[in-house]
Amino acid sequence: MKAKLVPIVLAVVVIWLGVLFVSLFAPDFISGSQHDHLKLAAGVTWIWGAAATISFLKMIPRHLAKNKEQSQIFTGIAVSVVVIWVAVTLVSIFVPPMVTGTDPTVLPFAAMLAPIGGAITTGLIEHLVERIYPMPGDTGTVAGDMPFASGVAFCPKCGSKVMTGNDYCERCGSKLAGT
Repeated sequence: MKAKLVPIVLAVVVIWLGVLFVSLFAPDFISGSQHDHLKLAAGVTWIWGAAATISFLKMIPRHLAKNKEQSQIFTGIAVSVVVIWVAVTLVSIFVPPMVTGTDPTVLPFAAMLAPIGGAITTGLIEHLVERIYPMPGDTGTVAGDMPFASGVAFCPKCGSKVMTGNDYCERCGSKLAGT
């Protein structure tokens, strides 16, 4: 069980380290003749980090499921989330800000938009995982119930994938619901 928690903890830690680094090192919004500095990225990045964390944590039941294939795929998803948030951090910090006007205003667009993109991408991954790997007990996931577009459901006893329309689970042999 402890080994299953490593990708979860790693992904959440990387999201929040990214939020911390963006908050500390991203370029400031600089405006006006007095060149007032405003840590705009620091003010909003934590919101997008929280949104990404919530989306990621909603996938945990699929990782802890009895279905070994889903658990292995979740580890890959956790690595993907890590890569996304490392990229968000690097883009936010190292992409130069836009400078406008004769009295320069510095606009750190990358530092503002990259965390939004990271949160949206993490949310899209969560949505896709939910659609592709439904959990037993989700609406339409038990074989014999309303089938998903993919034609795949899960055995209510062992959690393995079963093509909708099958009468028995190929793995454990149990009779499926609705047959």
